[in-house]
Amino acid sequence: MKKLAIIFVFLVGFLVAPQSNAAGPDNLVELYPDHGAATVRNRSYGFVAKFSADRKLTLNCTKSKACKNDEAKSAVLYGYFPQGWRIRLYDSSSGSTKDDWFEIVFLRDMRNVRYVIGTFEYSFKDYYIQASYHKKNGLDGKVSRIEVIPR
Repeated sequence: MKKLAIIFVFLVGFLVAPQSNAAGPDNLVELYPDHGAATVRNRSYGFVAKFSADRKLTLNCTKSKACKNDEAKSAVLYGYFPQGWRIRLYDSSSGSTKDDWFEIVFLRDMRNVRYVIGTFEYSFKDYYIQASYHKKNGLDGKVSRIEVIPR
């Protein structure tokens, strides 16, 4: 039962600790090529993408140097994210919903936290977010487009 609880923690998103963002950006998203365990232990394998999500944003990872194509498997969200904002990750570089995609909807303002999403292949809802995975054949390690959608 203990192993099942540990596995569950890494599959769904969870709040790690309150973080002060006084010296950094108001909101930051980091995508990683691992499933979050290294990130939680502060032993990162390096970023796939790192971007501020303070405005509308679209990154096509097949064309942009701001993100590595087909590598992201987990995310860490820092700082402030307003209620109603969305972050979407797509397998399709054009943003087609006919292939795998993942959406984070902020249900309430999220302030000064570090929030880990250990996989993009699981839907869940908690106090801060609703995450929806739309399955075709797997998204982890195949993210090709990133969108930030303000309310």
